[in-house]
Amino acid sequence: MSALADAAENGSGSASGERGFAWSQLVARLLHPIKVQIIETMLWVDRPLSANELSKIYSHSPGLGLCSYHVRSLVKWGVLEEVAKKQRRGAEETFLTISSMFSLYSPAPLEGSESTETSATSAEAA
Repeated sequence: MSALADAAENGSGSASGERGFAWSQLVARLLHPIKVQIIETMLWVDRPLSANELSKIYSHSPGLGLCSYHVRSLVKWGVLEEVAKKQRRGAEETFLTISSMFSLYSPAPLEGSESTETSATSAEAA
């Protein structure tokens, strides 16, 4: 029997005989270590970061391509959200932060950037 099956069978059943599911065991096997590293870095740095900046922070960098891939999947899952964009040498660099759905706090806004949600739009909505 695999460790996952063993944990699911023995770890979360109730006294009444109901079978539970070991969600923590499943999540640990599905979440890629680079995604965990990205989330931990964004929490530690506490400001919006781009995939380019994230790829330069690590001593053993996974490379920009792999870092960008994992950042895009975290955006798709709603874990990260775009907060600003800047023009960089003819390309657009996107800055992200932990989604408010997953965060217990909000990092300081990125200075000198064009926010994806302008303050004028926010003022009109109020």
